[in-house]
Amino acid sequence: MRDDERRRARECAERGHACWKKGNHSAAIDWFTRALSTDPDDPWTLMRRGAARAAIGDVAGAAEDLNRAKAMVPRDEWRSRRHWAAAQLGEGIRSSLRDAAVPPAEGAAGVDAMLAEMDASIAAFTEAIQEDPSSAWAYAHRGAVATLAHWLGARTGVDPERVQRHAESAWSDLDAALRLNGTYKWALVFRGILLTIRGSNEPDDAERRALFARAAGSIEAAGRADESFVVLRPLTEFALYNRDFDEVIEIGWRQLSKDPADTITRYCVAEALLHVAGRGDAADPAVAAARRSTAGAVAAQARRAMLARRAQTCAMLGGLAMLEGDYERAAAMLDDVLDYPDMDTLVFMRRDPAWDLARDPAAATREPRLSGVVAAYAKLFPRAPGRSLDTAGY
Repeated sequence: MRDDERRRARECAERGHACWKKGNHSAAIDWFTRALSTDPDDPWTLMRRGAARAAIGDVAGAAEDLNRAKAMVPRDEWRSRRHWAAAQLGEGIRSSLRDAAVPPAEGAAGVDAMLAEMDASIAAFTEAIQEDPSSAWAYAHRGAVATLAHWLGARTGVDPERVQRHAESAWSDLDAALRLNGTYKWALVFRGILLTIRGSNEPDDAERRALFARAAGSIEAAGRADESFVVLRPLTEFALYNRDFDEVIEIGWRQLSKDPADTITRYCVAEALLHVAGRGDAADPAVAAARRSTAGAVAAQARRAMLARRAQTCAMLGGLAMLEGDYERAAAMLDDVLDYPDMDTLVFMRRDPAWDLARDPAAATREPRLSGVVAAYAKLFPRAPGRSLDTAGY
């Protein structure tokens, strides 16, 4: 390789690394790819591109890059980088599973497929731990995957012994992480989640409450370890699980004062107020009436917030469907937006380039599959006589 080519590859890799540090993973992939086009045998650039691919959920691409890079480096060299690469792959798989779904129609096959992905993540973290046995991060995140596998297996009727093995692995890993770093907030959070799952599966009321209390204590410890860490929402949820409705209201309002867009906490507070209003323990009829009125108002407010969030989500899902040419799905998403067309969603959709084809009535003539989209969009943004959609407001 000529010196100018080597210099160009290095410059591209450095720009990719700068983008990676800023969290711009797509740009990082672009720059790392440019570097590899000039120097395809640079293992460190391959590792970093693999990490960026893992961060955007491209697990197959990440595995290809990371495994190829590791094969280029002798086993006794670059241990810290090999650890980093394996951990990034494990975390990429784990992150891709956070919002994954197992449709009931897929049955055992869908569950087995997801558990296989979890096993792949666990294997990657295991390799990371072998390269660096002092990594609390790798232990904690392997424990997090085992926790998720335990929950999924218990929920879907997987072999109880396998479910128990995942639970034991999770405990062992989280304990190891906290032995290495007793204030590591994510180990404390993951331990709280595991305790919550145990509590949810516990039939004895007293034992369930004790487990939820331990879970809350673990989350609070994470908050003490990092004062910037937001802990009020999980504490609101724990209080709800324990049916401590007054506590839900107390903590929940504090959380909403910090994050009004937190619809989960808003739901928890509304539910708690409805329970309190229904207890019938207010001696003063005026107080009882006020509680019912307050609960109804807060429930209506929560319902509006959740419907607006659903409309916003459907608008964005529809936009992606438009760009991918799935016009039937896009039209279905618009039908959901029509159920609750809140102002923020309409303002956003009105100028979102993804919906450009829907704004052109002639588009349905050119492409009949767009007819449902154009019709639904016109219901959201009706045109006044003699006005185009570009002058129709919003």
